[in-house]
Amino acid sequence: MIVADVNLVAYLLLDGPHTGAARHVLELDPNWIAPPLWRIEFLNVLASTIRFKGLSIDEAALKWDHANRIVKTDGMNLRDMDILELSAASKLTVYDCFYVELAKQRSVKLVTAD
Repeated sequence: MIVADVNLVAYLLLDGPHTGAARHVLELDPNWIAPPLWRIEFLNVLASTIRFKGLSIDEAALKWDHANRIVKTDGMNLRDMDILELSAASKLTVYDCFYVELAKQRSVKLVTAD
């Protein structure tokens, strides 16, 4: 099991220079989890790809469905103040700290492009 950040999911499902590496990660460990935040972030990636790269709504819907089959949402036990403290201490964004804290809580690796 790994914590997969939204960039890894996007690289996997939206063809680009990092798609091969993301596929390799999936082959090595197909059990991906992420905090609920990943869904909002991925919707934003899809919306940007629609606007700026011409992805159709139908294609985006297929990517969305595929992503939801791969990534299991977890992290409901993450405490907001733990996230805030980690962000303040590390200088990471709060968004990134959700992924870091989930990985720490589960004692698994975090795979990120950051």
